Amino acid sequence: MLSQLSVKNLAVVEKLDLSFESGMSAVTGETGAGKSILLQALSLVLGVRADSNLVRYGKDKADVSAAFSVINNKTVQDFLIEHSLEDDGECILRRVISSDGRSKAFINGSATPLSIMRTLGDLLIDMHGQNEHQLLLRADQQLLLLDGFAQLEDDKNAINAIVREYKNLNDKIKQLADNQDIIEQQQALYTHQLEELDDAMLNQAELDTIEADFKISANAQLIVEKVSNVLSQLEAESGVNSQLLTLNTQLSEALEIDEKLQTGFDLINSAQLQSQEAIYELTQYLSKLSSDDQSAEEIEERISELYGLARKHNCQIEALLTVRDQIEQKLNEIGGGAGSIEQMNQQLNSIAERYQIKAQALSKYRAKKAQVLSQLVTDAMQELGMPGSEFKVGLDQKNDGVHLNGNENVDFLGKKKYFY
Repeated sequence: MLSQLSVKNLAVVEKLDLSFESGMSAVTGETGAGKSILLQALSLVLGVRADSNLVRYGKDKADVSAAFSVINNKTVQDFLIEHSLEDDGECILRRVISSDGRSKAFINGSATPLSIMRTLGDLLIDMHGQNEHQLLLRADQQLLLLDGFAQLEDDKNAINAIVREYKNLNDKIKQLADNQDIIEQQQALYTHQLEELDDAMLNQAELDTIEADFKISANAQLIVEKVSNVLSQLEAESGVNSQLLTLNTQLSEALEIDEKLQTGFDLINSAQLQSQEAIYELTQYLSKLSSDDQSAEEIEERISELYGLARKHNCQIEALLTVRDQIEQKLNEIGGGAGSIEQMNQQLNSIAERYQIKAQALSKYRAKKAQVLSQLVTDAMQELGMPGSEFKVGLDQKNDGVHLNGNENVDFLGKKKYFY
């Protein structure tokens, strides 16, 4: 329902705001009072072509807006939701026409193409004028009238949901087919990268320690020299360990005289034991270092290989296995190629079958109701003084495929001059 019309700088109207209540409203006035301008303003927000001559003389632009309450109009609400233009049961159309001939269209505050506004306008208002093509003669409106009479909106919505599902999947298939060359190139790249990483026989334990191992191997001579020197200092006849043993013996004799020396004795005794442990650990370390199978050259060669892979994949050595798994996942995602398209086509055929089941059921019921509506209108025409006239709702089959609103177009047909 039209609830408000606002006009600014349109033709002779400088500013006008009209509010409408529910029910019928009549606007009257003498010739030239501006009634036609109101209809012109309404036509502009319904999407008709604009003319810069409509802008009030001396003004830069004309601005027209109309507010509609659509809380009880499900068709309009669905249209607004489909185009992300909904606004809690209200629909505000606005048209701005510049004096240079340009115009802008807005629906609920969002800029929108004029074609969308025109389509929405047809759902909001049926304007009848002298010698004017009426909305009744449009095929899409004839379909709405028949389906409204037959109460088929829920069935049609269910079919259109399947059609949208079909279209979305079909678009994905086309996009995948169009990008097949790129996908094949990506497959080849990922396959090569995966083979290269697998050939490197990556092991996470090695990746985590190889840099430290290389550092040790590269400095092995220096380490041996330093550790050996420490061992000699600990194990020498007059070395630290020997001295601690002597001190331990001497202090134990003094401890027999004065028990207060117990803490000092325990500390020296502990130091000697730790010194002995240090000798054992360092000896074991040198033994292991000298028996390491990998030479410095081998480790250097291996780490060079791993550094090269890490540079290629822009990561640290430790992350190479993670990168390898990510590449494998990407390859699996696109690896279907033609297989993925084939699976999607099978799914598309399944959707088409679901569509046909519902569309054929809709066609049968629609044909039945078309006969009922044809007879009712024909009978009414006889009572309206048009004897011999006949009205018929024709159903024309669409081409094979999946179609919005079902498998047929509706065409209102009449016989004799009284119709059309």
